[in-house]
Amino acid sequence: MTPFIVKIAQDEIPQDVLQQAGAILRGGGVLLHPTETVYGLAARWDREDALHRIARIKQRPPNQPLTLMVARVEAILQLSGWEDGRLRRFLQAAFPAPLTVLLPRKRTLPILYWNQFPLLGFRLPAHRPSLQLVQAAGQPLVTTSANLSGQAPPKALPEVPDSLKDQVDLVLDGGPCLLQVPSTIIQIDPQRWSYQLVRRGALAAEEINRFFEQG
Repeated sequence: MTPFIVKIAQDEIPQDVLQQAGAILRGGGVLLHPTETVYGLAARWDREDALHRIARIKQRPPNQPLTLMVARVEAILQLSGWEDGRLRRFLQAAFPAPLTVLLPRKRTLPILYWNQFPLLGFRLPAHRPSLQLVQAAGQPLVTTSANLSGQAPPKALPEVPDSLKDQVDLVLDGGPCLLQVPSTIIQIDPQRWSYQLVRRGALAAEEINRFFEQG
């Protein structure tokens, strides 16, 4: 199947394209799109069929966690089940940013897929087109790099394998990603108010320390 590719600006998705993308996501489809870091696959977090489809597209087991992409801090607190003042202040200070925050899942979620994971990962990107997609979908999205399992994340659309492009419902071509480095990943323990660096990435550790100390 030849993928349907639409070119977009790096800073905004046109309204007609956004409406089309939103309809696909609400219908359980999968998009390939740029973020500020690397190209990713997106689907609504509450469509288990789409989540399993992403696993098949990437050729990875379905029990490997996906990251949740949100447009506001409140969604992180709601989905994770945490209501903690220090955590809220940290998230509000640190986001939006090329950062992934891992939090212990404190509640049972209505989508069974997520209850297999003790940790949930969250992104609130500093990238308007990504936030537009979340808003158009009407729900948080999953996001994962648009590469086959074990391969390098693509920094531009030509780096995405054709076999992967052919399996999605819409490809948004925003040119080379701005940062071209995956997000920094940290894991937070809200009870002990500590964190550990899981992966170095686009956001400097010094910035994270500064935001964390403010909490």
